[in-house]
Amino acid sequence: VKSEDLKFLLIPFYMGDLLTFCRDLGIRKSRIEQACRALRRFISVAATLEIPKDSLLEACKRVSEATEASAPKPLNPNDARNEKIARHKRGKEIRERLELLEKRKKLSKDGEPEEDNEAEEREREAYLLLIEQSLIQALNDLPLHSQELEMLAMREQLGDKPLPRDAQGRVGPALAAQGRREGGIQTMHIPKGAGPLGPQPQMGRGRVPVKGHAMQKREALQANVFRDANPYTMTVQEWGEIEAQRAEEDAAEQARRGAEKQAEEDAMDADEKEERDRLKKSGFDDWKDEHPKGSGNKGDHYFNR
Repeated sequence: VKSEDLKFLLIPFYMGDLLTFCRDLGIRKSRIEQACRALRRFISVAATLEIPKDSLLEACKRVSEATEASAPKPLNPNDARNEKIARHKRGKEIRERLELLEKRKKLSKDGEPEEDNEAEEREREAYLLLIEQSLIQALNDLPLHSQELEMLAMREQLGDKPLPRDAQGRVGPALAAQGRREGGIQTMHIPKGAGPLGPQPQMGRGRVPVKGHAMQKREALQANVFRDANPYTMTVQEWGEIEAQRAEEDAAEQARRGAEKQAEEDAMDADEKEERDRLKKSGFDDWKDEHPKGSGNKGDHYFNR
């Protein structure tokens, strides 16, 4: 493929990307289906020309071999994880290389001479990198579009019929009651701690148990997400009373120690007080002799300079 024609390979990708911007739910499903066909066509052409390399080429071939009715052959979790990691790393390398080519292009425009062959090679490399970057985005978007098509199909099955609600306006309990009436949901009561796994662990403070119908589970999960992660254990008034009692106890302890010290001071005569002061001063002099000024500083401190 000529360098000037490589950019036309991107037309299906941009068409598919543009179709996904449709926000009209009445026609969005058809637009997403058209976008998936355009992206598959883009991936198939790139795989036929073998533009990508290594694991990216293998992924493109799997998508091109699959039909619209059948999804690509799934990989085992370990291989799928390694493929996603390699795809992410390759995308980062492509972005860095495109930035470098753009800088070289600006330098050539600012006056640095560049030969025709170098300019053509730089342009061809930029188009190939752009195609490979678009392939990575297309491979990442296709599974998301497939999931959206499934949700849109479920929406069409439900139609405009509103969901039932109970007296409190909740959807989950009303759906569960409707399912029991229609015979589609069977309930069974298991006493606490009588399950096959023995007693169940206690729920965290303020946490709602996740069980029951799907809508009930959804409401329970929402309640757990927006619950207070650090619920209060006492009121402000209780905390103030505890702090006041603690302050009173500290003041009483300080008064007791002060009284004991004063009593000990009153029991000593003048000679005992003088001997106490002399021993205190002598002990401090001995300590200064054993620890000369600057002895505790590091070797590069100014005391040793």
